[in-house]
Amino acid sequence: MIAVTGAASVTTTTNHIHDPENVVSGNAEFVREIESRLTEFESKTVIRVVVRYHTKLPSDEEDSEPGAFMRKLASQVGVLENGILEVYFANADEWRVWIGNQLTA
Repeated sequence: MIAVTGAASVTTTTNHIHDPENVVSGNAEFVREIESRLTEFESKTVIRVVVRYHTKLPSDEEDSEPGAFMRKLASQVGVLENGILEVYFANADEWRVWIGNQLTA
């Protein structure tokens, strides 16, 4: 489990949301609602969804080829084969999505 702390010193325990740079964690109600929905989705489908928030895009080195950054991150959080990874980059207002290899076959 990951402890997500917000601006108001509220701690919300999450299994699906990772926000180490506090992009959205200041809104504890939002985090709880999304966490609840993702937990329900996983219990019904057995597909794990992980949402990460970053303040900036990966470096050119980290993202040297299409999908490199997302593939590595999906592997680290355990959704490379059978899960979904959504990453938001605040500085670019951009979402990227990794859909596990087994889900696209």
